[in-house]
Amino acid sequence: LLYRDGIGQRIDAKEGDGGLYQSFDGGLTWAWFANLTISQFYGIDLDDVEPFYNVYGGLQDNGSLMGPARTLTPNIQNYNWTSIGGGDGMQPRAEPGGARYVYAQSQNGAITRVDMLLNETVSIRPPARGTDAPNRFTWNAPLIVSPHSPTRLYFGSHRLLRSDDRGTTWRPVSADLTRALNRDTMQIMGRLWPDSAVGQNMFT
Repeated sequence: LLYRDGIGQRIDAKEGDGGLYQSFDGGLTWAWFANLTISQFYGIDLDDVEPFYNVYGGLQDNGSLMGPARTLTPNIQNYNWTSIGGGDGMQPRAEPGGARYVYAQSQNGAITRVDMLLNETVSIRPPARGTDAPNRFTWNAPLIVSPHSPTRLYFGSHRLLRSDDRGTTWRPVSADLTRALNRDTMQIMGRLWPDSAVGQNMFT
């Protein structure tokens, strides 16, 4: 939300916090500055592609991007960057050995496997197994590719999950690592709040 100078009138700006916007008509229309290289990265990773390795970044409100560390032209341009995932981009990971497979994720444990050769994206979000309770992910769930096996992934929810087949199947390798607190009975600022007041059950 923006406010007019001096009169305090509220203006509903264009939704999103993915850069700088400008208005000359009091907020009726907005222009977005696509030429400003500003963004907030949640996490970055590098691959081992030669001669120029790629940089992968999860961006606030702008999905996940990949771009080359160098190009044959003097400067790296916007068109050198490629979108590999949506949402609030979190921690991306590139599989060693040429980076055919890249993992992109967004908030609350939404994770995809991107086949850069076939240009194919598959959701690999770990489901609950049998009678297990649903996985509880943080906003920015930790993800690593094993340094010992490139097809092995570790992904953190309320327990540690492991996949040995690039996320096609998952299994828990730890017990519940949290204190398993009931958020509906926790006091915030000295009182209990209804669900609608703070949205504490909006994400698991």
